[in-house]
Amino acid sequence: MNSSNDQITFCAGLCIFTIGQFWIYYFRATTKDLSSIDISHWLMLFGSVLYLPYTMSLPRKGIALIASILMTIGTICIVGMCIIDFVFWAIPDDDIRTSVAIALSSTPMIWEPFMVWGNEEVLMTAFILISIGFANCFNFFSVNYRKKSVCRD
Repeated sequence: MNSSNDQITFCAGLCIFTIGQFWIYYFRATTKDLSSIDISHWLMLFGSVLYLPYTMSLPRKGIALIASILMTIGTICIVGMCIIDFVFWAIPDDDIRTSVAIALSSTPMIWEPFMVWGNEEVLMTAFILISIGFANCFNFFSVNYRKKSVCRD
């Protein structure tokens, strides 16, 4: 069963992760010149790790089981993506950075799970399934509101 602390931690992680995403999209060009650390990916890394307590407390049946598996895999992929981006951040020379990017992108076992589908498709699918689970808890899809909710087991 989900505790209130797990839900608060999950929401805090979601907010921190979202701030990291916005940071990348709006301040990426100026951040590299102004900061010696990759703030956006640190925020995304910290935020995604905060998803795990809630994910581990989801019920192990139905949509919640699939969501917890996908959320765990998605979090692992976010951690991998952040590590790859930390490596890119640490390389001072653009030519070396380009050659490393070419080498990594030509290695499908590294590039595809962490940079292509892991953090987008897997994590976002888990969020959608968790949202469906929340909607089901509040009988959002049910016409008969006297029906027993799956959240009150």
